[in-house]
Formats: sequence, C-alpha cells, structure tokens
Amino acid sequence: MKLFHIRILPLLLLFQPAFSQKAPAPKYEADRSLKASAPDAAYPFLLVTDLTIPGCKPGAELSETQASIADAAGTQLRMLVSSIHAGAVLQECRRTDYYYVKDTADMRTVMETFYQDNFSGYQRNIAIRPDPAWKTYLDTLLPATR
Repeated sequence: MKLFHIRILPLLLLFQPAFSQKAPAPKYEADRSLKASAPDAAYPFLLVTDLTIPGCKPGAELSETQASIADAAGTQLRMLVSSIHAGAVLQECRRTDYYYVKDTADMRTVMETFYQDNFSGYQRNIAIRPDPAWKTYLDTLLPATR
C-alpha cells in the first residue's frame, strides 16, 4: 500500500497547479463623481447589460474591445433615453455595465436589436429593474472600487 502512495504522490504534485488555479477576481469600475448626487430621482431604473466575448484571451486587446463595445452600447442607449453610466464589472471575457435611466419604454427591444445586429455571436443578457435608491451603485459598485 505504501508503494502505491509513493508512486501517485509525484503525479498529484504535477497536476496540483491546474487544480488550484482560481479565476481572477472581478475588476469593479464605478463613476465616483456620482456619489455626491446619488440617488438621483430623475433616473429611477437600472439597466444591466452583460456581454461575453467568445474565445477571448485576457489582456490589453480584450480590454480595448470590451471598452469599444461598451461605448457603442452607451451611444445606442443615449439615442433612446437619457442615461447615466454608473460603472462596470469586468471578469475575464465578460463585461457587465450598469446604467441608470429615466424611462424603460422600448429599451429591451432596442438593446436586444443592437446586440443582435452587431454582436450576434456573443452571449449577452439585459436586465431592467427599478432601483430608485441606487442600491446597486451605492452598495455594490462604489464600495468595491475603494
């Protein structure tokens, strides 16, 4: 029995790095200038857009691509409704952006169409919910950026 343990131990040590690797911690970004005016009653709804780039490789190029996509989505959103970009969470190939908006009329349809027309191969999610107290910004995004 001891001989078995002696032979298997080197194999376990060889594969240990693969088993112990963790996904990198998410990187939080928040517009800290909003803190003084939050919550803003004129923007009672939260729009959360989540986009995952398939087959990406983390690095500077990925960050530029994610920022470019977020800028395009923000421009599309501003054409529809007055909005405030509160922040984002980046984790490997996925970026989640948080916007506070005045109105939600047609928002889901417009944003789904935008993503389908421009990034159809990307996994995406759009969530819209009331957040008049700006709890997501004040309790999640802002504290995580300290």
